[in-house]
Amino acid sequence: MRWWWKDARRQQWSPWYEVTDGSVGYPVWSSDSGSLYFAAFMTGHPSEWRIHLGKHTAEMVADLAGEHRFGEDWGTWSGMTPEGNVLFARDASTKEIYALNLKPK
Repeated sequence: MRWWWKDARRQQWSPWYEVTDGSVGYPVWSSDSGSLYFAAFMTGHPSEWRIHLGKHTAEMVADLAGEHRFGEDWGTWSGMTPEGNVLFARDASTKEIYALNLKPK
């Protein structure tokens, strides 16, 4: 997947960043609009990344390998708080079965 950037003054598009491993989901701007955060999923190393405007390299901000993330057909949701903390939905749902032995009082 390749992202493009448009220079409004010159009315020209330029390649900004290319993701070569896995898929990208749920891009979200930082609260100061200076960076774009995105999730890398369907890869051997799920993680959350940040790319600053004007830069062409991304940096990992959260390693989510080993986390049981909740996912749907469109990927695993993630987002950011206004303070810049990573949010993601964890799967701790109905795939687990518990048996309770209750004793009457």
